[in-house]
Amino acid sequence: MAFATIRISDDGEGIFTRIKRLCQLDDERQSLLELAKGKLTTDPERHSGEGVFFTSRVLDRFAIQSGGLSFSHHKGGLDFLFDHRGVHRGTTVVLDFDQVEFVGQSFADEVFRVFARQHPDMEIIPIHTNAAVGQMVARAMAGRAGPDTDG
Repeated sequence: MAFATIRISDDGEGIFTRIKRLCQLDDERQSLLELAKGKLTTDPERHSGEGVFFTSRVLDRFAIQSGGLSFSHHKGGLDFLFDHRGVHRGTTVVLDFDQVEFVGQSFADEVFRVFARQHPDMEIIPIHTNAAVGQMVARAMAGRAGPDTDG
């Protein structure tokens, strides 16, 4: 199986902020919804507005993150809008378990209980877990609040 990741970054005002401003919308989340429909452009002289829509549909996974908002599309799935603005300060560590069939109890315990206790200012978010991985992660996370048994 072959895969590629493409990441494009810039230091502009942000796609959702730009759409909100130029389309005179009330909220940046409306920008994302308009963008997800397709045929939206803020510069009709230069592009049709279909690029983001069709690109998001041709790829297995597509995401835009800008200004605390995220748009995500997975092939054959739904579109998702995440609003991370003002959720928390600090560091977030996202662990992607896509195509991971199993994790050991000691790995899950070390990451989701021991490390998490040692770094309470960090949030660790597991994504794309199957049932087996999800159960192991849930067990370790449940132990986070209990008494420390590291001896």
